[in-house]
Amino acid sequence: MGYEKKIKTIEQFDRHDTEINIKGILILVLNVFIIVSIITLIGELATLVSPLHLSPLKVVTGLILLFSIFSILITVYTISPHLNAYKKSFSFFDSIEDTRIKQDIQSQINDLEKSLKRKHQIIKIALLINSIQLLFLTYITYITIV
Repeated sequence: MGYEKKIKTIEQFDRHDTEINIKGILILVLNVFIIVSIITLIGELATLVSPLHLSPLKVVTGLILLFSIFSILITVYTISPHLNAYKKSFSFFDSIEDTRIKQDIQSQINDLEKSLKRKHQIIKIALLINSIQLLFLTYITYITIV
Protein backbone atom coordinates (compact mmCIF):
# COMPACT_ATOMS: atom_id res chain seq x y z
CA MET A 1 0.00 0.00 0.00
CA GLY A 2 1.41 3.39 -1.03
CA TYR A 3 2.03 6.27 1.33
CA GLU A 4 -0.91 8.35 0.02
CA LYS A 5 -3.24 5.38 0.18
CA LYS A 6 -2.23 4.75 3.81
CA ILE A 7 -2.93 8.37 4.70
CA LYS A 8 -6.35 8.12 3.01
CA THR A 9 -7.02 4.94 5.00
CA ILE A 10 -6.22 6.77 8.24
CA GLU A 11 -8.53 9.61 7.18
CA GLN A 12 -11.30 7.11 6.42
CA PHE A 13 -10.83 5.48 9.83
CA ASP A 14 -11.05 8.94 11.39
CA ARG A 15 -14.40 9.51 9.65
CA HIS A 16 -15.68 6.15 10.90
CA ASP A 17 -14.49 7.03 14.39
CA THR A 18 -16.41 10.31 14.22
CA GLU A 19 -19.54 8.47 13.07
CA ILE A 20 -19.29 6.03 15.97
CA ASN A 21 -18.82 8.93 18.38
CA ILE A 22 -21.93 10.64 17.01
CA LYS A 23 -23.93 7.43 17.51
CA GLY A 24 -22.54 7.27 21.03
CA ILE A 25 -23.64 10.83 21.76
CA LEU A 26 -27.14 10.01 20.52
CA ILE A 27 -27.21 6.96 22.79
CA LEU A 28 -26.13 9.14 25.72
CA VAL A 29 -28.87 11.69 25.01
CA LEU A 30 -31.48 8.92 24.75
CA ASN A 31 -30.43 7.36 28.04
CA VAL A 32 -30.34 10.66 29.90
CA PHE A 33 -33.83 11.39 28.53
CA ILE A 34 -35.04 7.97 29.73
CA ILE A 35 -33.58 8.46 33.21
CA VAL A 36 -35.00 11.96 33.60
CA SER A 37 -38.39 10.87 32.28
CA ILE A 38 -38.66 7.93 34.66
CA ILE A 39 -37.53 9.96 37.66
CA THR A 40 -40.01 12.74 36.94
CA LEU A 41 -42.93 10.50 35.95
CA ILE A 42 -42.63 7.59 38.40
CA GLY A 43 -45.12 9.15 40.81
CA GLU A 44 -47.70 9.63 38.07
CA LEU A 45 -47.12 6.15 36.71
CA ALA A 46 -47.72 4.64 40.14
CA THR A 47 -51.14 6.31 40.31
CA LEU A 48 -52.07 5.13 36.81
CA VAL A 49 -51.49 1.42 37.36
CA SER A 50 -53.59 -0.95 39.35
CA PRO A 51 -52.22 -2.17 42.70
CA LEU A 52 -51.69 -5.56 41.07
CA HIS A 53 -49.18 -4.04 38.63
CA LEU A 54 -47.40 -1.77 41.11
CA SER A 55 -44.63 -4.22 42.04
CA PRO A 56 -43.83 -5.15 38.42
CA LEU A 57 -43.77 -1.43 37.62
CA LYS A 58 -41.13 -0.84 40.29
CA VAL A 59 -39.03 -3.77 39.06
CA VAL A 60 -39.26 -2.75 35.41
CA THR A 61 -38.47 0.91 36.07
CA GLY A 62 -35.53 -0.17 38.23
CA LEU A 63 -34.24 -2.37 35.40
CA ILE A 64 -34.65 0.44 32.90
CA LEU A 65 -32.67 2.79 35.14
CA LEU A 66 -29.91 0.20 35.62
CA PHE A 67 -29.75 -0.50 31.90
CA SER A 68 -29.58 3.23 31.16
CA ILE A 69 -26.74 3.74 33.60
CA PHE A 70 -24.85 0.73 32.22
CA SER A 71 -25.41 1.93 28.65
CA ILE A 72 -24.14 5.39 29.57
CA LEU A 73 -21.01 3.96 31.20
CA ILE A 74 -20.02 1.73 28.29
CA THR A 75 -20.83 4.47 25.77
CA VAL A 76 -18.72 7.05 27.60
CA TYR A 77 -15.89 4.53 27.76
CA THR A 78 -16.26 3.87 24.04
CA ILE A 79 -16.30 7.46 22.84
CA SER A 80 -13.49 8.57 25.15
CA PRO A 81 -10.22 8.89 23.27
CA HIS A 82 -7.75 6.08 23.83
CA LEU A 83 -4.47 7.54 22.70
CA ASN A 84 -2.05 4.90 23.97
CA ALA A 85 -1.63 3.59 20.42
CA TYR A 86 -0.01 6.87 19.38
CA LYS A 87 2.58 7.18 22.14
CA LYS A 88 5.16 5.44 20.00
CA SER A 89 4.38 7.46 16.87
CA PHE A 90 7.32 8.75 14.84
CA SER A 91 5.35 10.62 12.19
CA PHE A 92 5.36 13.83 14.20
CA PHE A 93 9.15 14.16 14.03
CA ASP A 94 10.89 15.50 10.92
CA SER A 95 14.27 13.88 11.51
CA ILE A 96 13.16 10.24 11.35
CA GLU A 97 14.00 8.37 8.16
CA ASP A 98 11.29 7.54 5.64
CA THR A 99 11.12 3.78 6.32
CA ARG A 100 10.40 4.29 10.01
CA ILE A 101 7.63 6.76 9.15
CA LYS A 102 6.07 4.23 6.76
CA GLN A 103 6.24 1.53 9.43
CA ASP A 104 4.72 3.94 11.94
CA ILE A 105 1.85 4.79 9.62
CA GLN A 106 1.14 1.09 9.05
CA SER A 107 1.20 0.57 12.81
CA GLN A 108 -1.28 3.42 13.24
CA ILE A 109 -3.56 1.88 10.61
CA ASN A 110 -3.50 -1.46 12.44
CA ASP A 111 -4.19 0.19 15.80
CA LEU A 112 -7.02 2.27 14.38
CA GLU A 113 -8.59 -0.78 12.77
CA LYS A 114 -8.56 -2.72 16.05
CA SER A 115 -9.88 0.27 17.97
CA LEU A 116 -12.72 0.89 15.52
CA LYS A 117 -13.80 -2.76 15.62
CA ARG A 118 -13.88 -2.67 19.42
CA LYS A 119 -15.77 0.63 19.50
CA HIS A 120 -18.29 -0.64 16.98
CA GLN A 121 -18.91 -3.82 19.00
CA ILE A 122 -19.42 -1.88 22.24
CA ILE A 123 -21.81 0.58 20.57
CA LYS A 124 -23.78 -2.41 19.25
CA ILE A 125 -24.05 -3.69 22.84
CA ALA A 126 -25.33 -0.29 23.98
CA LEU A 127 -27.92 -0.34 21.20
CA LEU A 128 -29.00 -3.85 22.23
CA ILE A 129 -29.44 -2.62 25.79
CA ASN A 130 -31.55 0.26 24.51
CA SER A 131 -33.66 -2.18 22.50
CA ILE A 132 -34.37 -4.17 25.66
CA GLN A 133 -35.29 -0.91 27.38
CA LEU A 134 -37.77 -0.25 24.61
CA LEU A 135 -39.47 -3.56 25.39
CA PHE A 136 -39.66 -2.61 29.07
CA LEU A 137 -41.06 0.82 28.17
CA THR A 138 -43.67 -0.91 26.01
CA TYR A 139 -44.64 -3.02 29.01
CA ILE A 140 -44.98 0.12 31.18
CA THR A 141 -47.17 1.70 28.50
CA TYR A 142 -49.32 -1.43 28.41
CA ILE A 143 -49.89 -1.62 32.17
CA THR A 144 -50.75 2.07 32.38
CA ILE A 145 -53.37 1.68 29.64
CA VAL A 146 -54.95 -1.48 31.07
